[in-house]
Formats: sequence, C-alpha cells, structure tokens
Amino acid sequence: MKNASWYVAYVGTGQEISACEICNRMISKDLLVECFLPKYETMRKINGEWQRLHQLLFPGYVFLISNSIIELLSKLAKLPIHIRVLGQNNDEDKIIALSEEERDWLLAFTDKVHCIRMSRGYILGDKIIVTHGPLVGREAIIKKIDRHKRRAIVEISMFGRTTTASIGLEIVAKHT
Repeated sequence: MKNASWYVAYVGTGQEISACEICNRMISKDLLVECFLPKYETMRKINGEWQRLHQLLFPGYVFLISNSIIELLSKLAKLPIHIRVLGQNNDEDKIIALSEEERDWLLAFTDKVHCIRMSRGYILGDKIIVTHGPLVGREAIIKKIDRHKRRAIVEISMFGRTTTASIGLEIVAKHT
C-alpha cells in the first residue's frame, strides 16, 4: 500500500454500501487495495434511549485505494453499478488523487474501520473545550455545534476544495 493513491468516486446517495461491496468483491486486491466509506459516530434518541449510530461522512461517495488508476478505471467501467471517479470526464481523464494533506486528515481522525468516533467536551463562555475523542486540540476547525443532535460541523479541505462535514460531539456541560 506504500505507493497506492487514494481516490474518490461518486456513486449516488443511497448506493454507497452496495457500490463498496461490489468493488471489494469484484476487483482483485492487487488492483484495488480497498474501497471504503468514511463514517462518523453519533448519538440518536430512538424509542427514548440514546444509541450510537454510524453515519456516512461524505454521502454519495466511496473512497478507493489503488496502485494503478488507469487499470482501475477499466475494471470500474465493467461493474454493474454507476461509479465515476472524481476528475473523470467523457473524453479526457484528469483524475487527481487525494492530496497528502487530505489523506492524512482522514487517517488522523478515523480509526482502523474508517470511522470518526464521538468526541466529548464542554462549553466555557463562548469557547468549546474538547476533552475526549478525535477533536481534542482541534477545536479551531469546529464551525458550528448542534447540541441536540450531538454533532459538530467542521470545515475541512477535501476533494480539492473547502467543505464541511459532521462529526459526533457531545457537549456535557455549559459554563458561563
């Protein structure tokens, strides 16, 4: 996996899991090291009880790790799913792998199964202090919090542009 590059492909919202399963099943590990879906852990109240759930970090997209994008495109075209690698056009392919910074961001925040676990913290005045989880020391990227849904909206650079993503954050206290 040393020389393998990370790519992102659009599959359409709701098709992510089946697309990933098909890719991992039908393309050899020599060509496709892994197809995965980055997720984040969150809490949701179901039947009056809080339960941990995993949500897609980037709905509509799958991540592909490959040593040869040209060969991979050929295999993807033969699959029984619609999958388009970002940068791929009809006449000309200008596919760009995720940058080192984008890949490193995902690796820093996610665990072995590509999931960003819940963070926990508190509010002191108008400042968010994260005490547990992947957001510890990274409070500056938090743009908004939704205490009721136990989520933080973070701003990141991904897919060659600045975008936002939801990450689980439980605020346990608010001090003035």
